[in-house]
Amino acid sequence: MDNNEFDLRLLKSGTDLRGVASGDSGEIQLTPERARHAAVGFAFWLSAVREKQDEATETIKLTGGQPHQLCVAVGRDSRLMGGELAEAVREGLRSVGARVLDVGMSTTPALFMITQHPQFRCDAAVMVTASHMPAKYNGLKFITQTGGLESSELDALLKQTASLTSQDNQTAGLELGAPAADRGSAGAVERVDFIPHYLDGLTVQTVKSLGANSPLKGLHVVIDASNGGGGFYARWLESLGADISGSLNLAPDGMFPAHTPNPEDAAAIKALSDAVVSARADLGVILDADCDRAALVASDGSPLYRERLIALCADMVIRETPGAAIVTDSVTSPALRAFIERRGGIHCRYKRGYKNVINEAKRLNEIGTPCPLAIETSGHAAFADNRFLDDGMMLATRLIIEAVRMKREGQTLTDRIADLAVPLESLEWRILMEDSRQRAAALDLMRSWVLNNPDAGYNLAESAEGVRAERANGWFLLRASLHEPLLVWNAASDTPGGIERMKAVLTDVLSL
Repeated sequence: MDNNEFDLRLLKSGTDLRGVASGDSGEIQLTPERARHAAVGFAFWLSAVREKQDEATETIKLTGGQPHQLCVAVGRDSRLMGGELAEAVREGLRSVGARVLDVGMSTTPALFMITQHPQFRCDAAVMVTASHMPAKYNGLKFITQTGGLESSELDALLKQTASLTSQDNQTAGLELGAPAADRGSAGAVERVDFIPHYLDGLTVQTVKSLGANSPLKGLHVVIDASNGGGGFYARWLESLGADISGSLNLAPDGMFPAHTPNPEDAAAIKALSDAVVSARADLGVILDADCDRAALVASDGSPLYRERLIALCADMVIRETPGAAIVTDSVTSPALRAFIERRGGIHCRYKRGYKNVINEAKRLNEIGTPCPLAIETSGHAAFADNRFLDDGMMLATRLIIEAVRMKREGQTLTDRIADLAVPLESLEWRILMEDSRQRAAALDLMRSWVLNNPDAGYNLAESAEGVRAERANGWFLLRASLHEPLLVWNAASDTPGGIERMKAVLTDVLSL
């Protein structure tokens, strides 16, 4: 099947494109040619969006009296085929007259930040990554000056891509606003080392909080970069005085030989925990491949992720903004809500998906409810004062700053969350159900059961998605997956055997 016959919409995963990019030829979904085609579609979509914005404001960007030429940055993490896919994206953009910034090995947050630096005059970016997925996968993240694309925007981009013809490509210079002398000709590619500019922002944050003279001196941090694109973070911490001995997997390696690059992966967390305890470090930090997510490990080796990570961040921002609202995803517990409320904050439980929690946080701020943090249990965390960018290194840096402050007072980060109740049992069960109508019917069945069986002790609870039921000693949420043909069941219980009893109800009601 050639590129023009392949529907890129089959690779849509939330707000990204993802697919198998290496291995058996018969299994390959994301090829360089398909990446090139998607890049051309992105350029056309960007041009159309810009034209609408110009019409709305009756202005256009000017450079020396000429229309501003579309500029797109392209970066990648360490994944297999990353170099070839990034080259294909650059070629696609260049072929239709766009100016291209090649940033090489990078991170997703850095790709967004390059669009915020005026000196680069960069309109958008494409990051070649499949985030936390296994090595054979790769993908494309599309970024504008306002952040990653919405799902609906990606739909429009893919529709635009599907409509393109070779004739469109030949006249694309006119469409993309290239200067008159360059219309119809290929754009330029410029190599840019942007990571030092990105790190400047983290340095400013750290120095402002802790002082300029080796602000991290006395703190021992073990970094696990998961063999992704973020190994430089450890060296940056060291440059500010931190001890990083014992750090793991700093070298880029798209095979991910140590573990899947997922901060929630049990084996990865165990390895980091062991390394922290062995090194007698104060803290451990693990990043995913493109560094938009992070998790931590305490000095005793206990994980600081999922609800414990959310609690740490909530405690921090509520002290900075009393009464603040914290937006989380849907799978958080009543215990977390109680923790946030004890600190005077407001817990807003919303949908899964990092764009969903970010957009809800933005909405709250727009209506006058201060909301400094949007955070998922997966480790995606976005702060309002950092443009609501989900940035694993910014998250880790803020908590490292807190760790330094607390160490100076003879305390640790875990002291901040000592009153967070942890369930005795918890489980996530992923149920394959390929028919979307069947998934919708299953949710209706579960909702009806909860409403019609009050003697079971469950109450239908507020939820922005799926069916959430709570009782005195436990809760569950049944929802449709954002990215896969699955129902996902999350549950927690404070009594022994509670999970199995709840699971038995689920299997009975849905005839699983």
